[in-house]
Amino acid sequence: QVGVVHRDLKPENILLVRHKDGTESAKLTDFGIAKILDAPSITASEQVFGTAGYIAPEYLEGARIDHRSDLYALGVVCYEALTGRMPHDYENDADALLKTMGMDAIPMRTRDPSLPEALGRTVDQLLRRKPDDRPRDAFVVHDELLACLDAAHVVGPSRHEYVAAPPETHRAESSRREPTTAREVQAAGHPV
Repeated sequence: QVGVVHRDLKPENILLVRHKDGTESAKLTDFGIAKILDAPSITASEQVFGTAGYIAPEYLEGARIDHRSDLYALGVVCYEALTGRMPHDYENDADALLKTMGMDAIPMRTRDPSLPEALGRTVDQLLRRKPDDRPRDAFVVHDELLACLDAAHVVGPSRHEYVAAPPETHRAESSRREPTTAREVQAAGHPV
């Protein structure tokens, strides 16, 4: 809506802020590599900026990027928060980039079949390789995610607490990295 593509949307750049009235909101930080759409580039060649695993396929392919590139990254963040895993299995950053460009994401409910179908559809749509196959904007995603919460009967200011824990088979792997799901953060002794 404001013509800026963040280009590095990832969990480390999303902060949860608790307000005086007890409500919480998410704040996006680190706009150091953001791109203003339709602004001339200050470099002779377009470099790829961002974090492997969160970068949209079109960006890696050198195509024009827009807000849907950030929607892809939001899909990765949601996928990781809900399953404790990334949408592609990869060995290193180079492998992550190649798989992002050449393979569809593993469907979220393949990782955790207990997640609601509508939620799986929404996140999987965010991870479509072609930008035109993703939701048209963040407002649509917002409405779809709220509908998923409503369907799960999550109401009130605690809606953000509806996050699935990683499946039992992935708990050992999850314990070797920083906590990413709300339950992992809570288990580590941090407020959610």
